[in-house]
Amino acid sequence: MNDEIVLSVGDIAPEFCLSDQDDNYVCLEHYRNKWKILYFYDSDKTEDSILEAMDFTAMSEGFKKLNAIIIGISTDSTKNHRLFQRNNSLDITLLSDMEHEVIEKYGVWKIISRENMEHHGTENTTFIINLQGKITDIWRKPIVQGHVTEVLNKLIELQKEIYNADRE
Repeated sequence: MNDEIVLSVGDIAPEFCLSDQDDNYVCLEHYRNKWKILYFYDSDKTEDSILEAMDFTAMSEGFKKLNAIIIGISTDSTKNHRLFQRNNSLDITLLSDMEHEVIEKYGVWKIISRENMEHHGTENTTFIINLQGKITDIWRKPIVQGHVTEVLNKLIELQKEIYNADRE
């Protein structure tokens, strides 16, 4: 485990391949022509994770119109992801990183304190990755309420900046 990894805006997003909720092998490079909303979360079983996934699903059409794919990653199994998706009518891609290799590559495998106990776990973090594979924005430990709207608004802003720059 490497607690030293800290990704920053402007860094190239680390490549990876993981299995999704349907046991399909998904690689970041499969989405080269899309914006990527990559969010890491602790578990399919927490209230915040359920709310965040439902918010991303509720706004998924807005992200699709902006040529963006939403990818959630946790250490839960693909089977748990299937149940999580089915039970909450989710319309997003969920990847399983049971060995936390990708979670570590992105620097979000941390010591988590909860109820006077410490353990290693995934720190909730969201990345926007552009078409060139660069990280444009990072939210570490976001407050779930309003977070997805904030991400969508940031993506709109980023695309307007690119459009305006191209017109000059």
